[in-house]
Amino acid sequence: MRLNARLTEDLAQKLEALERVTGQSTSDVVRAALEHYFTEVCGSGRSAREAIYQSGFVACGEAEPDLSATYKSRLREGLGLKHGHR
Repeated sequence: MRLNARLTEDLAQKLEALERVTGQSTSDVVRAALEHYFTEVCGSGRSAREAIYQSGFVACGEAEPDLSATYKSRLREGLGLKHGHR
């Protein structure tokens, strides 16, 4: 597939810099950039579990170890204190 793209002056300079630094052709730089972008946007075939762990979201909070079993009573207690009910 052939590609024809218009670049801003800034992007053209960045492309030229990448070509100089890597010693690669324009086509090679564009291919590598597309591979990198595809992996960033679509993932590299990793599972949802791997994606969540890599996001840093898992284990980012702290709570009591038994919260999954006692959350309803804790929520009821907290709302009761907030709204004056017991």
